[in-house]
Amino acid sequence: MEYDKQIDFESIMLADSALYRESNLKLMSNMKWISRVPLSIKKAKNLVKAFTSTELKPGEIKGYNYQEEKVFYGGI
Repeated sequence: MEYDKQIDFESIMLADSALYRESNLKLMSNMKWISRVPLSIKKAKNLVKAFTSTELKPGEIKGYNYQEEKVFYGGI
């Protein structure tokens, strides 16, 4: 297909939270991607409420912190 020539499938795709839908996740199961999980998903909303800023891990860039969580969503 023509889009195969335009996309490097070995790269990491970065997208906003609109990407994070069950149908998209299934289509991208063999791709590398980063997306913010929308807070309209109950599990995400509960995770955000559950931890405090002291539980955040410091990022490599000063002033940036993060929390990592592995979950299953949409069968993935």
